[in-house]
Amino acid sequence: MNPRRRIFTIPNLLTFIRILSIPFIVWLLRHPTPPSEKHLFWAALIFGVSFLTDQLDGIVARVTNQITQLGKIMDPMADKILVVTALMLLIHIHFLAVWIAIILSCRELVVSALRALAQGEGITLSPNWVGKTKAYFEGFGIAFVMLGPDQDLGGINWYTIGVTLLYFAVAAALISALQYFRIYFVESSKQTS
Repeated sequence: MNPRRRIFTIPNLLTFIRILSIPFIVWLLRHPTPPSEKHLFWAALIFGVSFLTDQLDGIVARVTNQITQLGKIMDPMADKILVVTALMLLIHIHFLAVWIAIILSCRELVVSALRALAQGEGITLSPNWVGKTKAYFEGFGIAFVMLGPDQDLGGINWYTIGVTLLYFAVAAALISALQYFRIYFVESSKQTS
């Protein structure tokens, strides 16, 4: 395959779009301060679309056989940058408790480090259903919290739903991290015996 084609695949372009969305979300949540309801709505919409591209790029990569080394590296990195940036912004505008953002952000860093360590030892830590569920709770939760506590769309307070989803994300984050550590230690002990 042509090296250029390995970079400019549809899944990789979706990943690049996700990365390029981050400055827009930052701008919308930082200008004006505090952000207006209109800015909150657009930030939540852009984040939501970016989150959905994360779900879409993996499907497209598998269906079209466009899985690339660049995509394997950039996709999870883009996800983490998007989520951690959003969490920090939500703290900054006082929409989210610091402890939620710390747990979710630290879990991302710790699990990424564990995966890198495991990969170096020839151990594969495949995503599990708890981790995938965490990602959905987290993605929808962040988008709904971004709408703000005062914005009721369709008579529904999406902010409250978002905070609740983030509580579930925290629980799933901790459970899935423990599962990854358990798998790592079991597989690592098999290699040493």
